[in-house]
Amino acid sequence: HRSLVAALEAKRSSTTAAGPKYVQWHKKHDGTWEMQTAVTTFVKNPTASSASSSQQSRVELHAQLHFGDYDYFNHYNTDDFQKDRLVLYEMLLDEALLKQDDKTGRRTVHSDLTASPSDQQTAQQYGWNCQVDVIQYRQNENWIHADLTREEFLKRAGEDQPQSEPLWKIANNKKNPLMIPAAAAEAATALRLGPPILDTTSNKGGGSTSKTASFGATIQRRLFSSNFFLPGASLAQTLRACSWLAVPSPELFVLLLDWATLTVSETGPSLSQITVPLLQSLSKGRLDLVRKLAFGQVVVADNQISSASRGRDRYDLLIQQRNQKAINVLQQTQQALVLEEAKIKYSSSSSSSSNNHAVIADNPKTLALLYGCSHCLDLHQRLISQGYRATTTEWRTAWTVSPLERRADATTGATQDPETSTTRITATVLLVLLPIYFAVGGLDWIATLGGMSSATSDGSGTWAEPLGDAVLYLGRHVLLYVGLSRILLDWEESPN
Repeated sequence: HRSLVAALEAKRSSTTAAGPKYVQWHKKHDGTWEMQTAVTTFVKNPTASSASSSQQSRVELHAQLHFGDYDYFNHYNTDDFQKDRLVLYEMLLDEALLKQDDKTGRRTVHSDLTASPSDQQTAQQYGWNCQVDVIQYRQNENWIHADLTREEFLKRAGEDQPQSEPLWKIANNKKNPLMIPAAAAEAATALRLGPPILDTTSNKGGGSTSKTASFGATIQRRLFSSNFFLPGASLAQTLRACSWLAVPSPELFVLLLDWATLTVSETGPSLSQITVPLLQSLSKGRLDLVRKLAFGQVVVADNQISSASRGRDRYDLLIQQRNQKAINVLQQTQQALVLEEAKIKYSSSSSSSSNNHAVIADNPKTLALLYGCSHCLDLHQRLISQGYRATTTEWRTAWTVSPLERRADATTGATQDPETSTTRITATVLLVLLPIYFAVGGLDWIATLGGMSSATSDGSGTWAEPLGDAVLYLGRHVLLYVGLSRILLDWEESPN
């Protein structure tokens, strides 16, 4: 069992970097896991066209989660953060909540904001806070709205009337005229091709080359270490398709098959960082920790999916158009700062007043862009295309999970390090839970095939009933596959 865990960890750590990331799990020495978001600093030296400004243009991109600990959000209310910063933030707000400065064009909030009841309920279930309930967006004029308004969003989505549906759902429906739910679309992709993270397109000749997400990493599928003259990718796909009804608990078999046959660049998928602590929490019956770990891993996986889908229509309005709005507001704010500095310098040269130099020194030197994690890879590339270069990245902790506890040995009384129990707990879960899982899956498989067989053999039934049983069976297990593929495996890992 120790060698099994070591092998899994070795496979996980062998994955190479595909590009920058803005959300990650971080493991501390005491076994605590931290869900972290990145703060990346970009700088751009002044050019000839901006010679009126002697300062470097400095932008901080703050990736944010919408749920987290109080201190994670309250950091943005502190004087230390607000000193020397103009804050540009993401939020789809009604126009009635905003006021616009006629001189600068800046939009700021003039009313207090609160999270929706559903978001507050979710935060309460996990013991977290909502971003909107903690961050004080109204606190001063240096907090600038850098997003579409709700009315602008609905207009671009082709909706003339106010809608009660969430805006992300409206954006998805705009490019989805058949109104197919996102979960059903992911299930269809998982059934035919592979995990939702893969933007898979099959090439001709039975190949399996496609582009992932992050920065064009190449994905290949092969059944053998070297396919020789055999169509290994086609054989793997055929085996995968047949397995959904041919074996019990097909989601596990297909997941292992995808793990073994898919290659991202020169590496394969890796074991998720939280797989072992999740199993440990499950073995202790700590469902609260299981939920937090699973929630965080879904956030990480969804961030990969959204970055993989740059250029897809379904993300055009929800991410790309809003990001372009943020860049536009960023540029307008920078131009206003340059003009203001130029005016002060001109006034200073005329009056030779030292007070003007103090005013220049007190002006904000950094633009802080606060946007959700799923937006940040696209924003990163947009800033690079504007001539910025990333210099430093810091990580902030949104919440923590502590699945392991130090405890005294029953015989010696010595305190055990949490890592010493990893192998034992993992082996216990594998030996106890896996047989139960396979037993339930086997009973479901037998009942489904038995029902299909009896419905067709007696000659009195139609094909509708067995076909319905097969569709329901596939639906259950494909959705299980989608969930497990997000939580247990990292299909594409970025650098720490």
